[in-house]
Amino acid sequence: MTEFRPDEKVRIFSNLNVFFDIAYQAYQDAMLSLQKNVVPKEGGGFVIADDPQRVSFKQSLIAISFFGSYLDLYIRMKFILQELQMPNSQQDRVPYEEKLRYLGITDEDFLNDVKEFRSGRNDVSHEKPIVSGWGVGSMGNAQDGAELGLRVVTRLKELLPLNFL
Repeated sequence: MTEFRPDEKVRIFSNLNVFFDIAYQAYQDAMLSLQKNVVPKEGGGFVIADDPQRVSFKQSLIAISFFGSYLDLYIRMKFILQELQMPNSQQDRVPYEEKLRYLGITDEDFLNDVKEFRSGRNDVSHEKPIVSGWGVGSMGNAQDGAELGLRVVTRLKELLPLNFL
């Protein structure tokens, strides 16, 4: 395990902000594309028109992936700043919620959102076919997952600020 000397200033270099920018731009593009495909129904309500290019879906997948990468890196950086050492491989395998509890987060609603996002991100990263009648993942559609990712990382920055950002 890499530890820092007490007299050594911890300097961290990362692409954290780039991950957020990619995720947020993809989220915005997904929502804009989705809005463009909302068609009013006669008599009220609306339907979502078919998008053969699946732009909103694809952009949502990018947002989920990069919000997840952001979350991973943010938690790692906070651990380094708090503990003045790199997390070991065993600590790396702990679910987000446990890492966040260790770092002092106690907001159960937030931790439940994090758990739901982790599960949904895993579903996206390791897609399994949907079989009719067997149910689907808890996150809903990809756009919901992207929105959840944005909500999680936004709240994380409020609850657990990185002092040097």
